[in-house]
Amino acid sequence: MVGVLLLGVVVVAISLPKGSRGPQKKGPTVYVEVLALGELNKDVSATGKLEPKESIQISAEVLGNVQEVLVAEGDVVERGQLLLRIDRGKLQEDIDRLEAQRRLDSITIDGAGLRLRKADGDLARTRDLHGKGIVSDADLESTDLQREQAKVDVDAAVERQLQTAASLRALRSDLDKTAVKAPLTGTVLQVQRKVGEGVAPGMGGSAGTALVKIGDLSSILVEVAIEEAEIALVAVGQAAHVEVDALPDERFAAVVEEVAIEGRTGSRGAVVFDARLRLLEPSVQLRAGMSARADIHVGQESDVLVVPQAALREVDDEEIAFVEEDGVVHRRTLATGTSNETHLVVVSGLEPGDRVVTGPHRALKDLKDGDSVQAEIEGADEAEEADDDDSAR
Repeated sequence: MVGVLLLGVVVVAISLPKGSRGPQKKGPTVYVEVLALGELNKDVSATGKLEPKESIQISAEVLGNVQEVLVAEGDVVERGQLLLRIDRGKLQEDIDRLEAQRRLDSITIDGAGLRLRKADGDLARTRDLHGKGIVSDADLESTDLQREQAKVDVDAAVERQLQTAASLRALRSDLDKTAVKAPLTGTVLQVQRKVGEGVAPGMGGSAGTALVKIGDLSSILVEVAIEEAEIALVAVGQAAHVEVDALPDERFAAVVEEVAIEGRTGSRGAVVFDARLRLLEPSVQLRAGMSARADIHVGQESDVLVVPQAALREVDDEEIAFVEEDGVVHRRTLATGTSNETHLVVVSGLEPGDRVVTGPHRALKDLKDGDSVQAEIEGADEAEEADDDDSAR
């Protein structure tokens, strides 16, 4: 009786038409990536700011007030172009005063010269009379001293004129410095003073009041700070890619131009080393001071099995991944090698052609060996759309 019933059940189960069974558990949808041998770039990442390769801070060299500003930030200027003027009224007054003094010095020299010639004549006559015994030794000595005094007066007048001339040259040089000109062709990065504001020259080795900053944006550098633990990997000539916060959809090729020999203490107290990277094709949209991130390519492994970091989980101190096969996932324990921020090399545990589960995270974190899943190959939708577009054309 029991056997019959069992047979009946089996028969019924077998004879059920396709599609009449109860709902089957399909499991969560997961993304899979078909693994293949490839290359892995080892990168050193660092953040910093954009700076022109050549920039100059122009500072005041004379005392005065800004009279006129002729440029604005972002203006392209040529070498020698006038940028701003500093009031020259006080300097011009001093120059006029010294010009008058110089003319007076010339008159003084002429007067002293006349007195010297008279003293020379007096001395010659006195010597003649002294030789004839007509004048005393005292008279001769007095006349000689008068001649010497006249000579001193000429020398003093000439010296005063030389001093006046030197002062005039210095003032005229300062007068020229009231017209502030561009020392190089480039872009105005900052205009640091407004009309009417006072400026002063530097003293004791310090720079004068900052006026205008100019940079050559045709060649842009990224100045970054590299951590002490990674500096040994970085060298001049290495290729890099740079991303700028202000242009999130752009990536710029770069090359390492300089690496500091001496470290410094960074903002967080750790030792860092400064490096400078030159952008190979800078965009006109880039501006000095923009924040940037650089990935410096310090090495590469070829013909290796490269797996996305997103596929890895750490369980009981083991690195694992899940491979999907016929709608079921299987746990694999991995041995890994070189890595970068997005991928790593798998030495053992996976093979080319494996369909490794890469996400989504909410599904991946709960997966267990033997779970049923619905697999979607990453990038398949995009490939299908591309095929459809080609067919339509």
